[in-house]
Amino acid sequence: MKIYHLLCLLIATNYSLSQSNNDTIIFSHNSGVYLEHFTLTLSNLNSDKIYFSDNGDYPQKEYKEPLLLKKSTTIRVKNSKTNKGYTRNYLFPGRKIKLPIICLTVKPSDLYDSLKGIYVKGPNASSEPPYKGANFHKNWERASYIEFIDTNNRVGFNQKVGIKIFGQFSSMLPQKSFSIYARKKYGKGKIKFPLFPDLPFKKYKSFILRNSGSDYCNTHFRDVMMTSLVKNFNLETQSYRSCVVYLNGNYWGIYHMREKVNEHFLKQHFKVDKDSVAILKHKYDVQHYGRLNYTKILKFIKKTNFKEDSNIIKLSKLIDIDNYLDYNISQVYFSNIDAGGNIRYWRERKEGAKWRWILYDTDFGFGLRKGNGADENTLLRFIEYSPEAWPFPSWSTLIIRKLLENDSIKEKYVQKFTYYLNTTFSKEHVTNHIKEISNNLKSEIPYHFKKWKRKPSNWESKVNYLIEFAKVRPQHLFSFLNMKFELDTFHTIKIKYNPDFGNVSFDSYRVDSGFSGSYFSSINYELLVEPNFGYEYYQEPTLENRLNNKIKLNQDTIITVTFKRKGRSNFRNKIIINEVGCSDSLSTSYLEIYNVSDSDINISNWVLKNGKLTTTINENIILRSKTYFSIFNDTTDENRQVLNSQHGLFKIKRNSIVELYSQKEEFVDSVYLDKSILKNTNKMEFVNTIIEKKWVSTNISSINKQNTKQEESKRNNYIILITFFSTIVIIVFTALFIFFRNRIKRLNNSNE
Repeated sequence: MKIYHLLCLLIATNYSLSQSNNDTIIFSHNSGVYLEHFTLTLSNLNSDKIYFSDNGDYPQKEYKEPLLLKKSTTIRVKNSKTNKGYTRNYLFPGRKIKLPIICLTVKPSDLYDSLKGIYVKGPNASSEPPYKGANFHKNWERASYIEFIDTNNRVGFNQKVGIKIFGQFSSMLPQKSFSIYARKKYGKGKIKFPLFPDLPFKKYKSFILRNSGSDYCNTHFRDVMMTSLVKNFNLETQSYRSCVVYLNGNYWGIYHMREKVNEHFLKQHFKVDKDSVAILKHKYDVQHYGRLNYTKILKFIKKTNFKEDSNIIKLSKLIDIDNYLDYNISQVYFSNIDAGGNIRYWRERKEGAKWRWILYDTDFGFGLRKGNGADENTLLRFIEYSPEAWPFPSWSTLIIRKLLENDSIKEKYVQKFTYYLNTTFSKEHVTNHIKEISNNLKSEIPYHFKKWKRKPSNWESKVNYLIEFAKVRPQHLFSFLNMKFELDTFHTIKIKYNPDFGNVSFDSYRVDSGFSGSYFSSINYELLVEPNFGYEYYQEPTLENRLNNKIKLNQDTIITVTFKRKGRSNFRNKIIINEVGCSDSLSTSYLEIYNVSDSDINISNWVLKNGKLTTTINENIILRSKTYFSIFNDTTDENRQVLNSQHGLFKIKRNSIVELYSQKEEFVDSVYLDKSILKNTNKMEFVNTIIEKKWVSTNISSINKQNTKQEESKRNNYIILITFFSTIVIIVFTALFIFFRNRIKRLNNSNE
């Protein structure tokens, strides 16, 4: 029976290896960008025939001789005894492409066939835009090979995936967007590659290759600019990475890789079960799972008076109000006239979960269409009732209109908006953001526009329009806020301080030193000063109208906040650091404290600091007179039994300074782990005698007991003292002897 199982295993193994060999075709050249033509050779590990295609189609031509490649080509191959295929992409752009490249290899009929092609209108499309019934509006998926080539000409991934046409009105454009799906039926269930360098994720189920939507061949980056601008808000946004796409070996222009907003997106970002989330869009259309309690929330909002704070508290348990305010403020600033329809929001299916909003499809922002410039008062249009069906239908503004019935929410809304206008939405910050993105695309824009038969000269003017919008938009919004909420005039405030010693928050937001912003004069603002450990704030801002950290701006104001280091502790020279071991010490990092005084001292909650690293001494630690307390980094067999000790110390390294502070953050003692002292060892101990006080190296730990070299130093000191005093006595007696002898001589001479 055992022999039978062994034979089966050998047969199965041999079959697996033979299949692996059948599926293995060797290419003489790797995929990538090439400057000169070359001859591509294909070979096999066995005698099977190789079939290939050079246009994305199913491989049917038999490979008989090397292929001379002179132009960008996708090579698709297979063995004669397997259906499994491979692709490689060889690109000859005639220049250096400064963006990553994605190559798609798709059967041409799956793209362009009138009956089944996903890239064409097809026979059932209506004659007028948006061509309802068109193939590209259908949710058809086709198999494709996808390959990623980075800017260093290295392949990031190459696998078979599913693709769909993505978008609604933008799918009518000649350059269409694609949704990319990794599925097990194609071979791999995930794309194992960090698609977006600013995110920590290394695996993706899907992503989008986006054609910039309504901003196609305009600036061609409006949406990625706006969503990335607010990526640090309390708001879900899609990350992006600009790239160039080749479709079946043909240059297809600039795309933007985007995260796909679906259950997998939420699972990655929020660690939720992908099957336990509801995603809605538009009014309350279901994208994933269902509506849950959303329609009930809408009914509650419609009938409730939110002037009462108690009702705001009830609503705050159902929706994330802070998230919603950030969402609304962003759309108002962008002047996005398409925000009424492109709404995405989600909620986890568990008790206590809240609805949150996702910033999505902002292409119509930043004045894409005439009559929607930087001076457009979208503040009113987003927060007031409108009977229009579009672009600001009443259902899309219901939540913000009802929220702003409440004075505290109204104050928070103005506070948030003002802060963002002075920081994220400031003309300097947004201008730099626009320039950074445009500079990244600039070298590729001429080729992209040429591909789609547009004038590349228009691109610079489109980008400049965005910059002009960014420069004047804040001033207009300050005026709109002033008119809507009757906020009076506004003044400039500038705040200066040394960030090495502390931090300053103004109007509930931390600000950098040198911060300058415009704020309304009719509001009381809070100034919060936060000294760093060991420092204190001692110079009050000189403002006549300052009261309990509340500031009212009657004029342009400069505030200088000054910090000073706290004084030395009364326990200085009573509690000392007595011994220290480095992180590579056999007994792990440790530090010993010694009470040299004649009194017991409470060292509870005292703090050890090493740069930004801190360790706090435990509660209820009384250090008796002439006793020790040690703190270790790790627990070892050696230190586990040590009394008067604790664990959890940061790792101590050479050439670093460790400081000891009292509970009041007053300086007590410090030690510098001098590399010259620790030349041949990992431990230092403090020698404290009448003659000398110094740190010396040691090879032997003396944890919680007298240092090994203390007695030796005392003996040496005694010898030095005895020798010194003996020398003094001899000198004195010699001097006296000489003095008296000379005096006797003088007396004898005088008697004669």
